[in-house]
Amino acid sequence: RGRILLKEYNEDIYRMKGFLSVEGCEEKFVFQGVHMIFSCSPSEEWKDGEKRENLLVFIGKKMKEHEKDFRASFEKCLVSKD
Repeated sequence: RGRILLKEYNEDIYRMKGFLSVEGCEEKFVFQGVHMIFSCSPSEEWKDGEKRENLLVFIGKKMKEHEKDFRASFEKCLVSKD
């Protein structure tokens, strides 16, 4: 899903960065990239009591216009405990 999104909006995305909480992993995953080139790799472990969350930042043009599509695409990747 993420690659499709990046391919569709690659001319509008200048930079992206953030961190992800991956189910079954004790480490934070650092996400960073430029246009369609990106990487995601493990980093430090989550601290005891630290809220596990995902935070992604996209820098570019028309980001406000694309926000709804970005959110919908990434929310499809979330695992729910419900």
